[in-house]
Amino acid sequence: MTDANSVLFALLGGTALLLYGVRLVGEGLQRAAGTRLRQILQQLSGNRFKALADVGTTVTVQLLAFNLLAVSPAIVFVGWLLSALGKGTISYVGRAVLGFGFLFLGIKLISDGTVPLKDSPLFRDVLAALVGQPIVLLVIAAAFTALVHSSAAVIGLAISLSTNGLMPLDGAIPVIFGANVGTAGTALLASAGANVEARRVAIAHAAFKVLGVVIFLLIVGLSDVFEDAVRATSSDVPRQIANAHTLFNVALAVLFLPGAYLAADVITRMIPETRRTEEGAIYLNPQVLDTPAVALGQALREALRMGDLVVRSLRDTMAVFERNDDALMAAIVKRDDQIDRLEEDIKQFLTKLREQALTPEQAERETALLFVVVDLEATGDVIDKQLMELAEKKISGSHTFSKQGMAEIHDLHAKVVENLELALGALAAGDTSVAEKVLRHKSPISALERRYRQSHMERLHAGLKESIDTSRGERQRRARGGRGAIGGGRELSRAFIGTSGWAYATWRPKFYPPEVKTSKLLAYYATRLPTTEVNYTFRHLPTEKTAAGWLAATPVDFVFALKASERITHMDRLKHPAETLPLFFERAALVGDRLGPILFQTPPTLKRDDDVLAGFIASLPAEHRCALEVRHASWYDPAVYDLLATRGVALVHDDGEGHAPSPLETAGATAPFAYLRLRSETPYEDDAIARWATVIAEQVRAGKDVYCYLRHDNDGQMGVAAVRLRELLLAGGLAA
Repeated sequence: MTDANSVLFALLGGTALLLYGVRLVGEGLQRAAGTRLRQILQQLSGNRFKALADVGTTVTVQLLAFNLLAVSPAIVFVGWLLSALGKGTISYVGRAVLGFGFLFLGIKLISDGTVPLKDSPLFRDVLAALVGQPIVLLVIAAAFTALVHSSAAVIGLAISLSTNGLMPLDGAIPVIFGANVGTAGTALLASAGANVEARRVAIAHAAFKVLGVVIFLLIVGLSDVFEDAVRATSSDVPRQIANAHTLFNVALAVLFLPGAYLAADVITRMIPETRRTEEGAIYLNPQVLDTPAVALGQALREALRMGDLVVRSLRDTMAVFERNDDALMAAIVKRDDQIDRLEEDIKQFLTKLREQALTPEQAERETALLFVVVDLEATGDVIDKQLMELAEKKISGSHTFSKQGMAEIHDLHAKVVENLELALGALAAGDTSVAEKVLRHKSPISALERRYRQSHMERLHAGLKESIDTSRGERQRRARGGRGAIGGGRELSRAFIGTSGWAYATWRPKFYPPEVKTSKLLAYYATRLPTTEVNYTFRHLPTEKTAAGWLAATPVDFVFALKASERITHMDRLKHPAETLPLFFERAALVGDRLGPILFQTPPTLKRDDDVLAGFIASLPAEHRCALEVRHASWYDPAVYDLLATRGVALVHDDGEGHAPSPLETAGATAPFAYLRLRSETPYEDDAIARWATVIAEQVRAGKDVYCYLRHDNDGQMGVAAVRLRELLLAGGLAA
């Protein structure tokens, strides 16, 4: 290998190690600080003297100037040992130490690899020419810093070259200036599309850096004061370069700190808070996703903003009912669109954050925030789609509440608003004592609701006109409710009995008459059973043409339960829901009002992962009923059941398929409906059908809809068994 190639490879490899080392140091220290980083930043930003961040960043460069090149492999080993064997904070500190080891190793590689340049007349001539053109050096350093997003790495490269006398101080000073300007470019790019505060900070940072460099260039060009001052600090050139970087940033702080408030006022006037026409998030900046502590802080701030909108709508609801205010009702409905948009923005942001290397504490907080925004959105939907619909009926029908009824609504409403505000306060402050108070209030509020409901029933029995009039609309609304809603929506629960699929020509003649054409199988099937579980959607997304064919062949009250795409459950294994779910539900919507529950069936090898499950179910649309069939025994744990129950996701009970089935007692325990799959290889005879009819009847009488699907077989006997099961339940008025 020629000397030229050796030098080139040393420069490339050493630079790569410098950049990777800087990244590891940053990630390690961020993870070690965890959510405390956000608290530290809040404390520092409250005091301009404490917040001299640019001065603090020079510490990294100062460390690089120490002559630790000979022991850099040992530092790498210690860092690896801590990160590999340690846990929690120790592991993250080890990651940072490993990064420092790579930094020193990179410097050593460049230093050793560029020794041949010392004897190169060409390099000396090029270096002399560059030193004589400080602006050119500055521009090159600024561009390279903006490209690699690290001033420390660029200055570290200069220190590496200086160890062999290849970078004199007078050449390193323009590089230092350029590196500082380059960081300003990085900040400006990161602030593009961010909120106004981020743009103000980025512009202030850029203005101070550029103005400071201009001032120092004038000083350097007119005299040797700065260079002489740096030389006086040390006789070692690498240390001189590190000190020059420190002196430059300290001087900038001293120069600009007295006028910080004035500068802040000027920049605020230059970049005013504009009125936003969009309804989405204003605090979320995707550029900070690689700093989880900051990203979580932004997500919390946006969730609290979302919570304020929900509280405002809940408060306004009372005024709508009191004053019959159409305009305020319209404003509440419009505000719910903003709440929906915020939920989507925050969920996507948090889902992307999950892809980062989070600490256990950060992962737990990310999951908690997901549940918060999903529940806030669900609360907004209750206000918009239920309370406002009732308000509209009250206004259009000129109904009034009884005096006692209105007083009870006032009382209950005030307590619910108070508890919601307490919950948001606990979230904002991270105060567990306030959170415990919210939980203590839950039971008394539920008891009060039951008491007032009984009081309302007594007024109905007494024949009070106002109570009768204002109850009629609610009874009509519940009877009309969609089957996809998590809350149910019908006064009477029912059992929906069918089979997994219908397009089986071999079911002739036992289930289908011989004369029924293959193209007419679904139409005939729908005359015997009211629902089917569609396996086709596991491998194929339904098209408009496919869905139109299904709808044309079935009556309006037929129910299609769709099996979710294999990409969601088997390829991505419930991960990346923000990427996989939207398209599937977009296609599922083609079925319209006949869409029933969505079945998510995981592979038998997928073991329990609560974090993945929490992120997945939090991403499920609240307006659809969803059921999860897990086929590994590790999932069957009360903690998993509680997690599913928070979002009303049914745990599927699978009878007889051979994989580890969920306990039968979990059917209907986690959702307002139950989902059963009867897949025994042996036929279901009359006694087995009777037993399952009893199980299903108990669920229906308990107020839960039941979706039950028998497996497909070769001759149609399962289809006949499904019909018999439905007939038994129909006899008791329990089946659709």
